[in-house]
Amino acid sequence: MAKKIKFHLDENVSNAIAQGLRRRDVDVTTVPEEGLIGVSDRE
Repeated sequence: MAKKIKFHLDENVSNAIAQGLRRRDVDVTTVPEEGLIGVSDRE
């Protein structure tokens, strides 16, 4: 079975990029959607 590409986008990446990737069936989460604004990268 083929694996699906997944991305987690940082808060400085435009939401338009997330929307475009989703239209192409890429699994995307974003920092704002996950409530992680201001959290360190390590966390």
